[in-house]
Amino acid sequence: MQTTVCNVKTIPTLKHVTLIYSKGDFCLVLQAVFSSYSPVAYLDFTEGGSEGHVRFHTGESCDSVLKAMLSKSDKVKVEKLTGEAEKVYWEKINADRMARYNAKREKKRGSDKVARKADALQMQRQIHIRFDEEET
Repeated sequence: MQTTVCNVKTIPTLKHVTLIYSKGDFCLVLQAVFSSYSPVAYLDFTEGGSEGHVRFHTGESCDSVLKAMLSKSDKVKVEKLTGEAEKVYWEKINADRMARYNAKREKKRGSDKVARKADALQMQRQIHIRFDEEET
């Protein structure tokens, strides 16, 4: 049994490419709405939450989407993430990414891996129906 720890590079901080939104619709619909203005690099939200972040490839595309969304006055409230809030957002992204990649996980290799898979398949195939003998 071997455990591995990956060394992962952090995502470089890109300034002025992130919008924060308060959603009024389903998130996949929001991705389509934002993508209609400019290609979306990443949509970050928590399921069931009311806010999220939309990341674009460039600052110019972020600005153009912000202007278009503000002029349309949709159900979605949009503002640009800047300053300290932007710094905190990028730190959170990198911390979450490092935690996910550096989590210890068991590395299964060779015959042990094959044996475990075979045992699991065998256990799925075995169905035992047991009847209690009733004494009269």
